[in-house]
Amino acid sequence: MIFALLLLVGGSIVCLTDWRRGVYVVVLAGFLQDPIRKLVEGEPVAFTLIAPALFGVCFISAMLAGEDLGFKELNRFSPVLYLPAVLFVGWVSLSVLMAYVNTHSFLLAGIGAMAYLAPIPGLMIGYRFAKNPRDVLQLLAFYIAVAVVFGVSLYLEAGGVTWRTLGCVGEGFVFYPESGGITILRSGLYRSPEVAGWHSASAICFLVIIGLARKPDFKFHLATGIVVGVILPALVLTGRRKFLVEIAMFMGFSAALVTYFKSGSSRLASVFIAGGIISAVFFFYITSSELPGQWNEYIDRSATASSDSGERFKHMTVDMFEYVIAQNGFFGSGAGTGSQGAQHFGGGSVLVGAAAEGGLGKVLAELGVPGLILLAWIMTAAVRYIWKAADRVRCDENVAALSYGILAFLAANAMVFTTAHQIFGDVNILTILGLLLGVLLRGPYFLRSHTTVAPKLKRRIGRRFAERTA
Repeated sequence: MIFALLLLVGGSIVCLTDWRRGVYVVVLAGFLQDPIRKLVEGEPVAFTLIAPALFGVCFISAMLAGEDLGFKELNRFSPVLYLPAVLFVGWVSLSVLMAYVNTHSFLLAGIGAMAYLAPIPGLMIGYRFAKNPRDVLQLLAFYIAVAVVFGVSLYLEAGGVTWRTLGCVGEGFVFYPESGGITILRSGLYRSPEVAGWHSASAICFLVIIGLARKPDFKFHLATGIVVGVILPALVLTGRRKFLVEIAMFMGFSAALVTYFKSGSSRLASVFIAGGIISAVFFFYITSSELPGQWNEYIDRSATASSDSGERFKHMTVDMFEYVIAQNGFFGSGAGTGSQGAQHFGGGSVLVGAAAEGGLGKVLAELGVPGLILLAWIMTAAVRYIWKAADRVRCDENVAALSYGILAFLAANAMVFTTAHQIFGDVNILTILGLLLGVLLRGPYFLRSHTTVAPKLKRRIGRRFAERTA
């Protein structure tokens, strides 16, 4: 408990003093809250809200600092998001009320509000956080560094280290290999294999984004080798195959966007070659028979990711809609009744049915048919907005590469959400996704920062010419 208090008090001081540095504290707290939770008797679920609580302090600090956290600039650039967003938030609010009426539980209603609205504050902060692409790249590099440290913890757990902070919260997860027996899905310092898998896959995607947005050099390729060499095997140890598919989808989306908008193709090739060589060595040249212990079982499970993904996508979407509506009705059971964490308070599959495991099924179960229609509308409007922004930034290779990488990452996560919503019930992860969406929407305004003379020129030619535009 003392560690949690130190993190909250110390983190809050930093967030109040400088909210931009506070964003780094929130990222770090998102990792640290899991091992801290394991040290407390009973492993309370409330510890997963440490990072969101600190983010709330950052939000308040930004408001006190005079930051405009509204959406005027968003609407000025393109108004297509305004109406569907307002209607969707309005329907979610009604659905939160419906959840309380149906279950008489403030907790389930609160979970529903956080599950659907948590990305909005993240978007608002992300839109104001970055003054230029360098700010974003530094934050991503910090995230990767912390993820590498946590990735090492999965090897420690697999190696038999019995620290209290290692392993899954609760009973843990296992899979049954074809060779027989039981194999444990590893968590390391994370609270579950699902969380470990998401953060590991995200770190690899962020590494690619950094490679796209800057000119790769020897140092970058060396860092790529270290990061991928540590995190990719750690991701395999989690047994979460969907996140291997997420990385593949992210790579595909990135290549498609860069090719379509013709920006940074040489950098993309460089990053793909570096990452591809390491991946090929790991998956193809190291055979199962050469791996010690149960490594071959993890590899064999990972190898089935691509073959199972298509069938799972169909099974968890359109095939389940009829059963979800039959269980929850046309208007749904209420926001939060089927969200991650609801199972601890009388919700979850017991209430909405097992058919709502996929993300679209979960939305249909909670928000009903109107909610799913509104979600489709707001996603369509978001695609129109983002596509216009992507076309606008193509004139600047650095801004374009950063924007396309973030867009590919968000698109890959959207695809994962359609088949499995559990990880997206984590408020910290929703905040991160919202923050990245805010950075993406901010992309066109980064172009303004490139019209002023660089700081190094200011020292050369004096303050008199510093404010001149290029």
